[in-house]
Amino acid sequence: MKTVSDNPQVQVFFEMLVEQGQSESMAEILATRRPPRVETDREFFLDHGMLAKQFQTHMKDNQKEMEYYLRVAKKMGHNPGANDVYVSSIARFPGDPEAFVPPTGGRGHVKKVLEERGWASSGIVNTKYREPEEDPREKAVPLSDRIVHGEMRKRIRENPDEARKDYDELKSEIVADHGPQT
Repeated sequence: MKTVSDNPQVQVFFEMLVEQGQSESMAEILATRRPPRVETDREFFLDHGMLAKQFQTHMKDNQKEMEYYLRVAKKMGHNPGANDVYVSSIARFPGDPEAFVPPTGGRGHVKKVLEERGWASSGIVNTKYREPEEDPREKAVPLSDRIVHGEMRKRIRENPDEARKDYDELKSEIVADHGPQT
């Protein structure tokens, strides 16, 4: 039989209800005295709070964080409203415009974003993982020469023997260590 509680009295009551013909679901609700969780936009917004609540203004760091997220979103053409909710778990980067959920969007907005990306989620929003439609490595941006040269200087500073290596060999090692993996 299913275990619904560590409390022996609750567990015995649950088992008694099931033996009397009650469904396990109803017996669990009655024994634990907890109704099933409702999963609507109302609960979604209660769990998160609006932007003003999410980034409490009494803490300077949080205020700066909020201002940064808003600045990034605005720079990308999205102007978040005061009643929007920022859901960092769906953000691809800090300030991702798609992570701002409008009050008219709720769970539907989050589900749409996750499904478009192929990301899995379980909880108040459920989506399944999907393989990428195209290989993300094909669009990989090569490592900048500026970064390569900076890493070369750093390696040579830390180990002067690195300066004896062939330039192309050292560059290949740095790209292999820090560049996109193909």
